[in-house]
Amino acid sequence: MIKNLLLVISVLAICVHADIMVNLSGIITNTAGKPLANAIVSLENVALVTESANSGQYSFSTTIGVKKKTPVVTTENFTIKNGTLLLSNTYKGVYSIQAFSLSGKSIWKYQGESVLSGTTVALPKLTAPALFKVTMSDYSYVVRANRTTTEYSIVSKNADGGNSVKRAQSLNVQDTIRVSKAGYKAKRLPLESLTGIVNVTLDTLIADSIGRFYLDDGSYDRIAKYGEAQYFWGTLGGVEQPLVKITHAISADVVDIEVVFSPYFVDNTYGENAIGWGNKGHTFKDLWHSDHVALGLQNGAGDTVFSGKLDLISASTKAKSGFACLGPFGGEGAIYKGNASDIVSFGNSLDDNMNYFGYNLLADSPETDETFKVNPDYPNWQYYVVYRLSIKRSAFGTSGFGTATMTSVHASPSKDKESTITVIEKDPPTPNTPNDVFRFILPPVILPPVIDIIDVD
Repeated sequence: MIKNLLLVISVLAICVHADIMVNLSGIITNTAGKPLANAIVSLENVALVTESANSGQYSFSTTIGVKKKTPVVTTENFTIKNGTLLLSNTYKGVYSIQAFSLSGKSIWKYQGESVLSGTTVALPKLTAPALFKVTMSDYSYVVRANRTTTEYSIVSKNADGGNSVKRAQSLNVQDTIRVSKAGYKAKRLPLESLTGIVNVTLDTLIADSIGRFYLDDGSYDRIAKYGEAQYFWGTLGGVEQPLVKITHAISADVVDIEVVFSPYFVDNTYGENAIGWGNKGHTFKDLWHSDHVALGLQNGAGDTVFSGKLDLISASTKAKSGFACLGPFGGEGAIYKGNASDIVSFGNSLDDNMNYFGYNLLADSPETDETFKVNPDYPNWQYYVVYRLSIKRSAFGTSGFGTATMTSVHASPSKDKESTITVIEKDPPTPNTPNDVFRFILPPVILPPVIDIIDVD
């Protein structure tokens, strides 16, 4: 019913060297059984990546030395660490905790109501691995704990906690396999073993004209693997500095574009917690009333293939939050040149914040500082304004992708006295210097997957 919601794994590393044998293979297909070539296949924990062949086959065969990580489980409502459950400062209400053996026998239960910030509950000492079912509000989380109660992993979160316990009783997750391909919804599956055969079927990405999260449409994998950056500089506050970073990634099927704005020009802070906006302030209404990015894409022959605007956020009944990124198809978005049928997917960071991570904050963004420090109550909030667009590679013709073009940046309002600033492409800034305005961006967040049925022979 409810699948991709607010789970976060924060990692506390206790290092133990170990060798891991990886001998995994399989076939990637679509729902019609057709093999899918050039799908990117990743093993998230051991950081291995490959692509499927024309036959849809992929394989991993290696031995790697790794450092074992002992995780602390953190969700938007609670943290479990060292045998103690700590409720977040934002959660108020009734909650219950049950412990089950892996055979399904109830071995402990606790029920309470949180009325104060930082309520803690001591969990029972275990003599064998167990499952904790934590229920609060309308959701149940299933967390697997080892017998010393110092190592945890989230198995699932949904509205059917009892069923989740049954499905999790025999699960011992070693890694997560992620498979993505342009035009398909990426799939992430927990693996009990890094050996054997795992076949994966991908569903076609639904084209419903609203934004997609970077893991769901696979753009994260393609940008990470193939991305090349361009930097556009302008004068802000009398100082020449980078104002936009545009990354393009050319893969077999699409060209992915990611546009990141300098947070000193515009950002995703607003309301009482707006940073650097001075007396003019910055509201959520400012973002959804007029913000967009204007973008041009050329092929290798210098012809403009796409010219248009990408919407930041607009009112939409298709999203649970009531707001969604409409890309080039609505709101502030538009296509001046190019074919709408060539657009595969799109998205942006504010849409991610609201509709993937579920932070439906319409008055005040999470509190932060000038370095955009992570707020522990909203750990996945992206303060940088980031736009994404995936367009069919075939749109660029035989000359292929050429370049992204941008002559000015615009935000209404911006942090500068000018809403529109002329920019020119220049070399990248020196990393970790004041001119490296992108150094505080939150890295991509990869949440633990919901359990699904996998085809293992």
